[in-house]
Amino acid sequence: MQKKKKIFGKKQILIAALCVVLGLAVWLNMEYSAQNGGLTLTTESADKNLGDTKFVNATVENETADKNYFENAKKERQAAREDAVKLIQEALSKTDITEEERATKLEELSATATAVSKEADIETALAAKNFKNVMAMISGQKCTVIVQVDGELLSSQTLQIQDAVTSVSGIKLEDIKIVTVK
Repeated sequence: MQKKKKIFGKKQILIAALCVVLGLAVWLNMEYSAQNGGLTLTTESADKNLGDTKFVNATVENETADKNYFENAKKERQAAREDAVKLIQEALSKTDITEEERATKLEELSATATAVSKEADIETALAAKNFKNVMAMISGQKCTVIVQVDGELLSSQTLQIQDAVTSVSGIKLEDIKIVTVK
C-alpha cells in the first residue's frame, strides 16, 4: 500500500500566505502613495534643476582666512630661517674665526637644514592623513605642530599626529606639542 501524498502541506500553506501578504502590501503601497512618489515640489525647487550647486560665501571666506593664517605663518617661519642661515653664512665667511667656531656654525647650518626637511616631511605625512592645514616647527629636540580641526581634536587624530612626528623626526612623545586652530 502506498501512502497518499498531501497536496497542501505546511510549507505550501506558508508560502501561499506570504504571497498573499506581499501582494496586499504592493497593492496598498500603490493605492496610498502619491503619483510623484510622495514628493511635493515647492515653487523654489520647481524652478531649479535637481543637482544644481548653490555656493555659500561664508565657508569660502573661512577657508581662505584659515589658509591665509597658515600661509603667513609659513612665510614668517621661512623668513626667520633665511635670516638665521644668512647670519651663519656671514659668520662662516669671516676669516678671523677659529676652526672650532667654524665647525659649530656648520653644525648649526646642518641642523637648520635637517629641521626644515623634517618639518616638510611631517606636514606632508599629516596632509596625507586628511588634515586640512598643518604646520610643523622643530626646534632642537622639540616639535610644535599647529593643525586646523573642526571642533575638538580627537584622540585618534592626536595619535596620528604623534605617530607622524615620531616616525619622521624621532622626537619623543613628551617633546611634541600640538596646537589646534579652529
